[in-house]
Amino acid sequence: MRIATVGFPLMRRAAPFVLMLLAMPVLGSDNTEGLDECLASARELHDGLPIRWEVENGTGHGFEIEVVATDGRVWKSQCLPAAGKASIVGRGIGIQDYATMSARAKVAEQDARNTVRTYFPGRFIEMVFDMTWRGGATFTYTVITPDDRETSVEVDAASGRIVRSKSRAID
Repeated sequence: MRIATVGFPLMRRAAPFVLMLLAMPVLGSDNTEGLDECLASARELHDGLPIRWEVENGTGHGFEIEVVATDGRVWKSQCLPAAGKASIVGRGIGIQDYATMSARAKVAEQDARNTVRTYFPGRFIEMVFDMTWRGGATFTYTVITPDDRETSVEVDAASGRIVRSKSRAID
């Protein structure tokens, strides 16, 4: 009897935290379902390296994808996960150094995304692959966390480690 009376107030105080942990996957639902198929489809159109993708309206109903082709041209495409097929929207401005970018990207983008998902659950908004001023490469993800914070997370493309993150409250 004494154990039950001691345990009950503790359970009553812990219940909101347990409920919050149980609800977290629902709040941070994966809105990138179908993204891998869309990226593969975009690479079929133009063999190269995805340097940017964005979830349309943060919903996961469509993706805008930019790929640097092996000749250095940037191609933009859109993809609906239900169709699983990317369509070309047009060509981006400028030329990128595909050889350098692909050499610096030792970690697959999907692995970097999974690393971010592990530490920062939530809805993904976009990914940008960029070269640093020192010659390294990073994947930068924008994530809306379950507590309504916009978080920017940089993952080193060579090691797959998170090198920087910053967040701000959404107004």
